[in-house]
Amino acid sequence: MNRGIVLGVDGGGTKTHLALATGDGRLRAMVAGKGTNLESQEPAVVTGILSGLLARALKLAGVERRAVQASCFAMSGVDINEDISHARKIIMDGLKLSGRIKIHNDAFIALFNDGWRDRGAVVTVGTGHKWLAVGGKKEFMHDGLVFPGLHDLALEELLKAAEGYIGQSGFTRRMYRRFGFSSPEDFLRRWRYGGSRDYVKPIPAAVKKRMARIKEFVGRDARAGDPLARALVSRYADYLAEGTQVAVRMAGESGRGLAVVMSGSVLAGIKSLQTAFIRR
Repeated sequence: MNRGIVLGVDGGGTKTHLALATGDGRLRAMVAGKGTNLESQEPAVVTGILSGLLARALKLAGVERRAVQASCFAMSGVDINEDISHARKIIMDGLKLSGRIKIHNDAFIALFNDGWRDRGAVVTVGTGHKWLAVGGKKEFMHDGLVFPGLHDLALEELLKAAEGYIGQSGFTRRMYRRFGFSSPEDFLRRWRYGGSRDYVKPIPAAVKKRMARIKEFVGRDARAGDPLARALVSRYADYLAEGTQVAVRMAGESGRGLAVVMSGSVLAGIKSLQTAFIRR
């Protein structure tokens, strides 16, 4: 292996990192590109992105494809055994790699960012949220389908304010303006009926793209001291802590002395969320 090349891929929902290294760990090339979520994208799109990244990395490293002797793909959207089989066929057919290939969910690699661990837990919050825990040979991973995301919590507040369940706040008013709605009523009408009724203006694609960043806006407002934003962050931290406890318990661990790794763009970008999660 020391004479060969190892390929590593972190295929997230919004971005993908691909690296080539020698068997003893010396980095030869690293490139980044669009997300490669196998749950939400067609196989041809994923293989197209991966093929382009691999070609760039091989050129940077000055090696040929046949030099790659082992590969590890950590991909978002790979959640169950059937997903692994599906991903293996896509990767084998699309990239024409030889040697041993390991495929796992992208949450798994966070455990090994600074060394090998045979026990530990990961909470990752980016496009979505996921928990993973490893206890020796036992492993458990879940998506927390019962927990709303920070995006959902913020959107719920906008809808409650628009429908009159709660009064308007500085947070909701700022959100409406950020997304270009003239009023809460305008937001509610276009969110609920835009597109399904040809006489109601739909929400433009640019606004939908901006609304996908709602978690970032919540974090910004929480840093500025907005009470509602801070309450949403605190509430979400409760969910993250509970989901971590579930994963640890299901992996057969007590949690005592267990390393817990935080990963993902949301946890990286919202310091108050990190702090609240650690406290819990």
